[in-house]
Amino acid sequence: MARFLKKQSATEIKPFGKLGFVGTRKMDQPLIEVFDFSEKEIEHKKDVTIEELARYKESSTVSWINIYGLHDTELINQIGQIFELHPMLIDKITNTGDRPSFEDYDDYVVLVLKMLHLDKSNLTMQSEHILFALFDNILITFQENQVDPFGPIRERLQKTTNRMRKGNTDYLLFAMIRAITNQYTNCLEYIGQKIENIEDEIFGQQSNEVLQDLNDYNLEINYTSKIIRPAKEAIFALCKSDSEIISQESSQYIINNVHDAIWIVSDSCESYRTMLHDQLNIYHTNVANRLNEMFRVLTILSVIFVPLTFIAGIYGMNFEAMPEYSKPYGYFTVWVVMIIIAIIMLFYFRRKGWL
Repeated sequence: MARFLKKQSATEIKPFGKLGFVGTRKMDQPLIEVFDFSEKEIEHKKDVTIEELARYKESSTVSWINIYGLHDTELINQIGQIFELHPMLIDKITNTGDRPSFEDYDDYVVLVLKMLHLDKSNLTMQSEHILFALFDNILITFQENQVDPFGPIRERLQKTTNRMRKGNTDYLLFAMIRAITNQYTNCLEYIGQKIENIEDEIFGQQSNEVLQDLNDYNLEINYTSKIIRPAKEAIFALCKSDSEIISQESSQYIINNVHDAIWIVSDSCESYRTMLHDQLNIYHTNVANRLNEMFRVLTILSVIFVPLTFIAGIYGMNFEAMPEYSKPYGYFTVWVVMIIIAIIMLFYFRRKGWL
């Protein structure tokens, strides 16, 4: 299955907000989870119904509404109507192939990112589509399934002394972005270690397995770069946003932490890509050098056999008048002459540094 471009199953042209789901269904049924909290109290509910969501819209506390599963377009449209999301935004939610981006609406801001996961069994990067809709006191997240790096954030929300309980939705958003960028770092560090370790194999015995590994790593780094490059642009646009929803304190937090983290990951990705390119060049150069060495040896052997073949050809003509035929040691003499010629040529090639 292609990972660089996700194919839409429906072929008919539909209006905004009616595009249909694009991607692979990863959950049997959608799930809505809500954290509604203040500095002193917190409410955590799973399997929240659509009817229950409306009350969080009018709540004075901070609410994190997390929707797992994006294949139910009817459910997504209902949520969009409750929170008055732009119809164009519905397409961004259900199109899991949409690239990371940032948009600033009047009453909320929207950030689209990709979460990375590394399957260590076959060293394959997989991405999960996630969209953040940030309101003044509500953060809505739409993601494909329940696999995410937000476990520590959920644990921190349960503690009354945690700073996250005292902050607003913008601080919660930036904490989630930092968790995603940390996941980028962890995945990239793991595959980067594999790339660095393969250098010893490149200078050792050349094999198809080494070349296959290099090509596989190159594919995964390119896929990772496809995710990180636009994510860096989206986060940079978020940093420059002058939306009133984002406080000055939170804005400084994202500039000092999240922004620097995504730049470091992006630079590391480009460094590993350059390293892979150099390793592939070194591999092909080593293969070419080994072939040249082999051809040089074969050429020297061919050159040595040229005079020997010439001598053998002369005395293989079977003329009766050849005087050497009457010599009792003629056969042995020819052998000695041929061996001496071969030794002299080998000595000469050795002196020239060709052997």
